[in-house]
Amino acid sequence: MKSSLTLRQSTAHRRMLGRTRRFGLLSTRRGRKKLIMAGLVTEVCLAQSVLAALKDGYEVYFVSDCSGGITREAHEDAKVRMTQAGARPMSWLSVLSEWTPDYTSAERQALTDVMRQRGGTAAVMADYVLAQVSAGLVKPPTFSSAAIQPAGKTPTNRQAKPAAAGAA
Repeated sequence: MKSSLTLRQSTAHRRMLGRTRRFGLLSTRRGRKKLIMAGLVTEVCLAQSVLAALKDGYEVYFVSDCSGGITREAHEDAKVRMTQAGARPMSWLSVLSEWTPDYTSAERQALTDVMRQRGGTAAVMADYVLAQVSAGLVKPPTFSSAAIQPAGKTPTNRQAKPAAAGAA
């Protein structure tokens, strides 16, 4: 006879496995094999999901600063465990920078306020530059002076430079 705690754990575990299998089927149908993951509690939510995804053959990146452990030690141990299993750690700022590498894109412009509020050192640097610009001490960087373009229509740096050179 199982204890009620064991029964509750196994029921929750079965539910989680069902969701994981449905997600796996959906991802596989779409041909996606790379995942970027975060979770509420690093050593439970995130680690177990990451380890399961690795076992299922996914290439997994985990956003280590979007999760927290019950203790600092538990958080660090879980990150080591996931890394040893083959997952790759990254920060939320690196995710933002890789998804929107062009500072002049509409997507990056939409995320600038979030980065300034939550970006740590990057936010301090951005605020410093913007304060210097506001005081008239330096010219605006190209990313803050560019017009916001619709997605997919932003000129690349290679396209923008010849036009500027030809106009001079």
